[in-house]
Parts: sequence; C-alpha cells; structure tokens
Amino acid sequence: MASQQRSSLYKKYVRIALLGFVLGSGVTHTFLLFTQVGLQAIGVWLGIVAIPYFMYVVAWVFESRRPGRGPDDAPVWKDQSRAFLPGDAFLTTAVVTIIFLPKAGPDWGHQWWWIVVSVLTGIAMFLTGRKVTYSPSDYTPQAWKSPSKRWHDFVMFFGFTTVVFALLVPKLITNFNAEQLQSYFTVALCVGTWVWFAIDDAIIGDVPNPRQHPTVWQPLWKK
Repeated sequence: MASQQRSSLYKKYVRIALLGFVLGSGVTHTFLLFTQVGLQAIGVWLGIVAIPYFMYVVAWVFESRRPGRGPDDAPVWKDQSRAFLPGDAFLTTAVVTIIFLPKAGPDWGHQWWWIVVSVLTGIAMFLTGRKVTYSPSDYTPQAWKSPSKRWHDFVMFFGFTTVVFALLVPKLITNFNAEQLQSYFTVALCVGTWVWFAIDDAIIGDVPNPRQHPTVWQPLWKK
C-alpha cells in the first residue's frame, strides 16, 4: 500500500514538473516573440487567440450561460481541458511566429490542389476530434448540438486547421534555413506544449467532460 502511494505521488510530481517545464518554456518563447517583433505581433496574437476563446462568448450569447458559474458547469480552470486552456494560446504563438517569418510562401501555396489538400486536412482533423478524442456517448445528443460544442468542432477542428495549413505550411517550408532556427524551435516547442497538454488531458481524464457543454441551453433572446 505504501509503495503504491509513493508511486502515485511520484507520478503526480513528475506530471507537475513536466507541465511546469512546458508551460514555462512556452511563456518564455511567447515573450521572446513579442520582444523581437514588437507591438504588431502582440496585436496579431490577441486577434488569433480570440478565435478559440470566443467559445466563452458563444456560450454566453447562444446558451445563456457563463462557463464555470453554473452548478452543472465545469470550472473555467479546474477540470478544464489543458489543451484548450492554455494550450490553444501556445498554438497561437506558433501561428504568429510563422506569420512573421521574413519570406513569403511559394506560388504553389495559392494553387487549387493545395487548397484541396488543406481542406482534406481540416476534415481529417475534424473527424479525428469527433471520432477519436470523443465517442458518441461522451455527450448527450443535445450537448453535441450545443453552439459551444459546434464552435469547438467546426470552427477550431475544421476551420482553424484548414486555414492554418493552407496559409502557413508553405511559408514554413520556404523559410527553412539556419537563420530562422530559433523561430522553428519556437514553433516546435509551442506545438509540443499543446501536444503534451492533450496527452495530459487523456492521462487525468479531463477530456471528455460532459460538464463542458450543456444539455439544456437556449440563446439569451429566448430566455
């Protein structure tokens, strides 16, 4: 029994240490990006990071709830997906880093076949999120149709992935050289941070969480 408790504590402290490391590294490289590029990068970062976290506005307007405030709601931080909060903020840093790479993307990045590839990638991400990360029994039918869940799946899984893949992957390939190694390290670290948070969600069971999307909801104007 004592050995099991020690093993559990060891795993807990290792998890906390890893989370602290990736979080600290991600924050450090986000700060470095801002100091190198300046206020313009901060403005772009704030604009992009608003996309995933606009889900809170969607919940308020279209579901008549303030996440974390209701008795049936998961708290905004505790029991929340770490890949979502703060993970999506680090994905934003990776995106902004690519945006500010000096060279424009290649001509093939604007051709129809690349747009098709990007859309298919978005569909693959959407299906992975719906069929692998979650199963139909994780939420009620009403919760699957809730505006906040649809925002998360259609806007983030499909839309965000498609646009980022279409616009930024060609630019990322074009700028690969020794002078941009720090930028590439920032991208890799921030994406890796998000991946680790997603793994951590699975380890501790914060995803899926039926309290993150409501079964009963209605827009503010019908309340």
